[in-house]
Amino acid sequence: MKITNYFSPGGAETVAGGIEEIDGEPFLAIRNVDAMPHFLMNVVGAGDLWLFAGSNASLTAGRVSPGRAMFPYRTVDKILGFRAGGNLFCSMLLRGADGRWSLWEPWSEFRAAPVRRNLYKHITGGALVFEEIHEPSGLAFRWHLGLSDAHGLVKRTSLVNRSKSPVAVRCLEGFQHILPPGVPLEMQDRKSYLALAYMRHELAGDLAIFSLHSGITDRAEPSESLRYAAGWTLGGTCSASLLSDRQIGAFRGSGRVAREAEIRGGAGSYLQMRELTLEPGASAEWWSALDTWLDHAGLVALQKKLAEPDALLTSLKQGYLDNLRALRQHIGEMDGWQIEDDPSIRPHHAANVLFNAMRGGLPADSHRVPAGDFSKFVTQRNCETAAKNAAWLAGLPADLDLAGRSPKGQFKQAGRSGAPVTALVGAEGLAAGQVRLRVRAGDDLDVPMDALAAAVRERLETGA
Repeated sequence: MKITNYFSPGGAETVAGGIEEIDGEPFLAIRNVDAMPHFLMNVVGAGDLWLFAGSNASLTAGRVSPGRAMFPYRTVDKILGFRAGGNLFCSMLLRGADGRWSLWEPWSEFRAAPVRRNLYKHITGGALVFEEIHEPSGLAFRWHLGLSDAHGLVKRTSLVNRSKSPVAVRCLEGFQHILPPGVPLEMQDRKSYLALAYMRHELAGDLAIFSLHSGITDRAEPSESLRYAAGWTLGGTCSASLLSDRQIGAFRGSGRVAREAEIRGGAGSYLQMRELTLEPGASAEWWSALDTWLDHAGLVALQKKLAEPDALLTSLKQGYLDNLRALRQHIGEMDGWQIEDDPSIRPHHAANVLFNAMRGGLPADSHRVPAGDFSKFVTQRNCETAAKNAAWLAGLPADLDLAGRSPKGQFKQAGRSGAPVTALVGAEGLAAGQVRLRVRAGDDLDVPMDALAAAVRERLETGA
């Protein structure tokens, strides 16, 4: 489709979509996404993690509830109205063949050069990729966002030189507006400035720790704050780490920053500076994680893991993939995967099934249901039917396997629910005057062709 671009300089752009593979994983792609109005997405976790993101790269995330948010918990209008890249930040100074430096800030409102922005979402709903291509330099920048039950919010940052010339890069990148535990939702909305006064952030080796001096109270009583948020990064070489946004202006002007060991009385950030030289076709990447609601023991355990960075990086990558694998399994338990000629139907159906599972839960034991639960359900919904069939209900086996129903029962249910039924006509069937119906592989039912034709004719005549 063609959409006039009112949201970025450069005039009209073509918005296109499709399914693409990124590192062997299938993603739904929207190219030139900034030519569309901003919209909200969710990234699904198989555990207690949650993430809501706007197509403008603003987001909020946390564990369990808004009271355990890693970033300020905002409503949709505030997320979409927030300046682009609000919680994710990247500023780069690029030096080309002419020796001059130019500023590039992916997914920000500031654009000094033509760029293209693409958005990708994993077909399970478990990962997002924000991509921006800087056309003058040929650099492609990506944020990969996912979830790991063991490590929290996972971010993989990558930079690829697609040009034919080397490019020198000074990069300041990371998270902004990190929220330590202990700030209630109401205070985030109404008294956020007071909460800032209690905040204290520090670097402990390679670990960034975000906390409160004490519980937020005006009473004359002890109130310790013993929970923490923590961030860390692996991969590449970092020349300086920042805990606030106070040096962003200096970086834009000079490309230099000084390490921040401790920050008090301000919002938390976790930004790292890197200096890179990318040859044609070369790339650089690093992985970051941010988690919340950690106690002292959790911090100590995390520091021990950081002492073995290779093993921790492997665990982080595996945790990211484990979340996608678990989501695939959950969708499969709800019969959410279809094989269709139109590739766009499969992820659409899977998303619908996933949202139904998020509202109503997953089957406790696949298609198997305890007979006692089934009897109680029938009794509660229709006591007259339960009374008439009391002997039959009492004689049921301990567990009912709904996957073992007869094909005839499958087709009756499909007819009542409007599920698609495929008619298979072959030479043998034509000779026998029969047609084979299929709801899914292994559930076939042969019916007389004249009976099927009569049923179709009745539907057409009655409009049922």
